[in-house]
Order: sequence, then structure tokens, then C-alpha cells
Amino acid sequence: MPAKQQPLILHLRRDEQIRSFHLNSDAEGNFHYSFMPKFSDNGQWQATVTHPDEKELHFQPEQSFRVEQLLFSPTQQALAVSNNEPMRISSEATTAASVKGLYWTLRAKDQPSKRLPAGVSLSKTPGIDIAAGKQAELTTELTILPTAGSQGQVTLTALSPLSADHSRGQLSVNWHRVPDRAKLALSPQRLNIGLTRGTLHTETVQLKNEGNRPAEQLQLRLVDDQGKPAPDWIFFSSPTLLGTLAQGESLLFELTAVPPATVDEGDYRFRVMIKDDRQAELSLPVQLAISQSGQSRLSFHLTDIYTATKDKTGKDIAGINGATIVLQNEAVLSQLWTLTSNEQGKASIEGLAPGTYLWRISTDQHQSRQGRMVVNPGENVQSVFLDYQTVTIHFEVKPTTIDDRYEIELTTTFQTDVPAPVLVFSPAAINLAGLTPGSEKRGTLTLSNHGLIHAENIEMILPASDPRFTYHFTQSIPKTLLPGEQISLGYRVTARPPSVVEKGWMRRNETAANAGCSAYRAPVRVGWQSTCASGQRVAQQSQALFYELSGASCSQANLPLDGQGGNVNFLDWLPIGSNILTAGCAPDCDTGCCQPQGKVAGDR
Repeated sequence: MPAKQQPLILHLRRDEQIRSFHLNSDAEGNFHYSFMPKFSDNGQWQATVTHPDEKELHFQPEQSFRVEQLLFSPTQQALAVSNNEPMRISSEATTAASVKGLYWTLRAKDQPSKRLPAGVSLSKTPGIDIAAGKQAELTTELTILPTAGSQGQVTLTALSPLSADHSRGQLSVNWHRVPDRAKLALSPQRLNIGLTRGTLHTETVQLKNEGNRPAEQLQLRLVDDQGKPAPDWIFFSSPTLLGTLAQGESLLFELTAVPPATVDEGDYRFRVMIKDDRQAELSLPVQLAISQSGQSRLSFHLTDIYTATKDKTGKDIAGINGATIVLQNEAVLSQLWTLTSNEQGKASIEGLAPGTYLWRISTDQHQSRQGRMVVNPGENVQSVFLDYQTVTIHFEVKPTTIDDRYEIELTTTFQTDVPAPVLVFSPAAINLAGLTPGSEKRGTLTLSNHGLIHAENIEMILPASDPRFTYHFTQSIPKTLLPGEQISLGYRVTARPPSVVEKGWMRRNETAANAGCSAYRAPVRVGWQSTCASGQRVAQQSQALFYELSGASCSQANLPLDGQGGNVNFLDWLPIGSNILTAGCAPDCDTGCCQPQGKVAGDR
């Protein structure tokens, strides 16, 4: 007898995986369950039904089914219809199990209206085979006639002969009709032309109609970036009245530039304007970079403290390898080049127009340099020394146990195996917070040379007494410091009475730019010189700092001192900075020390 309205359990098994579903039979003793497989559920499944009291499961081979799921991407597509031509429709199909003869079709039962839309047809395309675990594009061609209306939706269904009428996937196409119009396209889409004065240059441009109606009464005109007519030295060397351009067809026109010797160097911008009978205009940007006539070659040679020493393999180091050089024509700013130095520290470029150029050089663990130079016809050589960063200072601002008082915690990292002097102060920062009038702070500053080269011509600038503090130092500084050598400098700082500080007065090294935090600083600066293995003479400097931070809101993020928090330039820090002594101008020199127009290479 039928088991009417009884609890049942449906069990589905694939390999060792079993899924169970609790059901109830209906008044006739029947039950129904729709299994919606996921993409990962591909494979052979067996089914059996038990009563909740039964413990054993018995699966029969004849009670089985197979899942061969396909994954389509995308499953929806928007389509703009502009003519009656067939349009390509495509979706990528991925399958876990192999599938054969897969193709797209249109079925009435799959449509939102349950009937095939009028004026919509699908081209018959051969089916494709997809191996297990692979993907392939499933394509077809869809034609939508004007009788289909202005917009609609159509559903494509993927079928396979082995699956009979069972859908393997669907693609929903939402379409709308756009008005017939001409659509002009240019190739290239902009012109960038570099040429010298007195030379002729012609560019050819393709104009194509990608629309669904002819473009009529086409004509060309050329204007500058202000919309005014272009000068007579740039012109069309082909007809400007182009007539009619049918859909799908293309034509060519030519633009020629012959800048005379009287035209200034620089960048010139124009636009080719293309207009049709409906007054629709398309523009083509044109940029001309005009430079002097003549040809030049420019070579760079980059060196540092390691140049003329040997690497770990015993090979001579001739220069800096892998540095980036950015070169720009000062008169024609659009002319920009990027070079990379080789193992010899050299990089070169040919075919430059004579003129004034700007350069900037950067590489890892070196301080960047930039300069300005005149490039003359023929061979030009620029030698540049980059300072190697031997010391890195990081700091953190921390509150002390005294309210509104702060400590700067410094971490100094330096290299000891470099062929250069590495002079470092210890401690690098001395906190004067908490000194009451008449009280003193005593200590010792130690200056050590951690490098492999001796420092020469050492000069030290000590802070002078001011209305806030008096300074006294007990040791003179030698002119030379050998590798591994150190000197000690005793100091005594005394806080002066408040009556000495005039009301409203503020020391030049003190700032109150942030009302929540004020700061005082007095640097101890040391400078020295050295000779590199290559013979390059270098001047360097470092410093220590007496300071005081006070206020309700001092932090590393809002300190009212110059510089950027967290790096070596903060607090006007100079851990080791270099000036090149044997070439060019000093970076901070007055205008008169450099020759005009950059005729002597140097920093700027």
C-alpha cells in the first residue's frame, strides 16, 4: 500500500559523499524533490529513500543520474543595435567534465514571454567540444530586425547532443536600438611630432566610418590651441574637402609641417577639426616639438665613493650601475628621455638637438642630484658624483613622566665598511627639558669615524649662548680624524633666569607655529672633507642637537619643526650630506658663482 503522508529521507551519494534530505510523501504516497547541483557537483550520483527509523542504506545502480554542470561567463550581456547586420554574441564556458557539440539556440519556452520574439533570429553555428577542466568561447551571431521594436530581451540556451533537450546554460541578452548615424574614428588618435627648424615632416592619418550611415560633406580645418587658424608653415598636403565616406570605408589625409629657421624652439599644439553635414566635429590633437638643427651626443659617467675600488670578486668598480637618468629639453619640455647607467657607470644618447637640458639622477642608497647643462653640436660628456647614504636616522617622539614634556628617541644606522669617512655624534640629541633657571646639564658628545677613510679639514660650529641657555664646551677639535678614531667634547648647558628673556622675544631656533606644541633647538654642526679612491674631493657634514619640546599636543605627526617626521631631514637634520668640491657650482651658491645658461655643470 502507498505510504501516504509519511516522513522520508532521500539520500544522494557521489563516491564517498552522501547528502540526505528530509521529505514527506503526499496524500497519494508520492514525493518530489528538485536537486539543484552546484558547479562542483559534477559526476555520477546514486539515489535511495529510507524511513527515518531505517539505519542501513542500499543504493542500486539503476537508481542513478549524472551531473555535467557548465559554468558560463558572462550570463548577461547588453547590446546596442544600430543596423540589420548579424552581431557576434559570446560567453566563455568552463566544464568539469568533457562536453561535445555544445551550441547556442533560441527556444520559446526559455524566453520571458514564453514565445520567440518577432524579428529576432540566431545563426546556426557548429558545436564545439570542450575537454574536462577546460574553457572555451561559445559564440554565435544574433540578428535583430527593425520589426523587433526599439528594445527587448532574448535568452540564448546552450545545448549538447548528449544532453538532448536539457539546458546546459543560458545567456540573457538585453538589447536596445540606437539611431542610424555616422561614427568617425581616427588612426592614430593623436600626433606627436619632433623635428628641427628648416626640415619637412609629413604625417598620414586614416579616417574611418564605423557607423551605420554614410558621413557626408566631410571637411578638414587646422587650428592652434586657441582655436585660431594655424600658421602657414603647417598645412594639409592633401585635399581638405573629403566628400562622402560610406559606412565601413576609410580614407587617408596628410598633414605637413615645415618650421622655418625663424620659429622659436618649443612645443606647439594644434588640432585637426573634422566636420560633417550634421555639424558634428571630431578633433585630432597635434603636438610639435621644434628644436634647433644639428646633432649632438651626450654621455654621462656616474661615480661614487666605491668608484676605483674593487668589488667582492676583485673586479674594478668603474662607476654606478643601474642608476636612472631623466633628461629633458628645457626649451621643448615634451622631449623627455630616461637612461640607465651600465656597469661602467656610463649612459649615452645620440641625436639630441643642441640646446639647454635639465637632468636628474637617482638610484638606491644614493642622494639624488639634478642639474642643468648646455649640449653643443658633437660630443658632450657630463661626469656626476652621487653621494652614498652611509647614515640613516629614524626617530620617535615619546612623552616623558613630566606633563607636557617630550623625548626624541633616535635610532642611528650607519655602515662601517665603506671607503669614506662616516662621522657620527653620540648622543645625536640632547633633551634640555626640565632645566630650571640656574640649573645645569653636563655631559659628553662623542664624535666617531666609523668609515674606512680619514676625515680632513674638520670644522665644528658650536651653538652660541642665547637668552634661553648658556653653552660652554671644554674640548678643542682636531683637524683630522682617522678611521676608527673618536674624540670627546664635554659640554655644560645652563638655563638662564626668565628675566633675561624679553617678553614676546623668540629665538630664531624656536617656533610656536603650532599653539599646542613649542620647540627649541640648537645644533652642533661638524663638517669635513675627504678624497675618494677615484680622486674626487667631497665635503660632508653631520650634526647633533640640543632641543626642548613642550606643550599639550607634541607628537611626531604635528611637531612645529621644519622637515618631515620620521626621516633624516626632520629637525633640519644633516646626518651626512655632501657637496662636490671639484666640479661645478656648490648647491647653495649665489647667482654669481655659476655661469649663465648653465654653461658650467652643477646643481640647481
